[in-house]
Amino acid sequence: MRKEDVYKIFKEQLSHLQEREVQNIVKIYCDDVKDINVEKLQLDIEKLKLNVPLQYITGVEFFLEHQFKVSPAVLIPRPETEELVVWIMDDYKRNNKELKLLDVGTGSGIIPISLKLKFPAWDVHAIDVSDGALLIAQENAERLDADVTFAQADFLNKSAWSFGEVDVLVSNPPYIPFAEAEKMGDSVVKHEPHVALFVSEPMLFYRCLCEYAAAFLRTDGAVYVELNEYQSKETEALFRTYFSDVQLKKDLQGKERMLRARHLLS
Repeated sequence: MRKEDVYKIFKEQLSHLQEREVQNIVKIYCDDVKDINVEKLQLDIEKLKLNVPLQYITGVEFFLEHQFKVSPAVLIPRPETEELVVWIMDDYKRNNKELKLLDVGTGSGIIPISLKLKFPAWDVHAIDVSDGALLIAQENAERLDADVTFAQADFLNKSAWSFGEVDVLVSNPPYIPFAEAEKMGDSVVKHEPHVALFVSEPMLFYRCLCEYAAAFLRTDGAVYVELNEYQSKETEALFRTYFSDVQLKKDLQGKERMLRARHLLS
């Protein structure tokens, strides 16, 4: 189908959207979906009406100029996660050492794969509790030729901590309290994996990350995490009980969404 025909159908079927939104959807859809026909287009439009994220319909999303496969088994990559990865890249761009990295809660693998492509000499590992997520991550790594070691593990179970010492510990963990689900949009709550979003206690994963770092982070190592802007000070306070150098970082929207911790307290 011609792009003009696709646009016309989207415009008629999604009349509640603004012109710019329709144009953006059509561009992404036509760029990412192969073999478009009227039947498939109509099915996909019905999914959009049900607030299914466009990325789950096309099956792809771009992250730092690379195309990644996504599915309802993984979170859709967010801009602030790109900013977290760029922060790590900037910190280590003059470091030629062969470092070991562990990504906790890897999802589609965007963090470890992007860093492995940037630093080929690094020994990069990633874990997730979800087998479905790991299948997507492994597929992305193979397609992008990134040598990342993936493993299924429940990070909250300390008996499963068999990953050894690391130089860089990174995570975008679940940090949204279940009580806040009702405040979020249907496209997120009804379609993205709850295991990667919600947690019973907001500091649960951060506490485990700190404890893991205390036991296994090498000298001159660092921890990088993404966090809830409304819990940034609480998260910072927690990390300061383990580290002497803790820095919050704002995203491009001016929200405190990232944290770096270095120099473990003795």
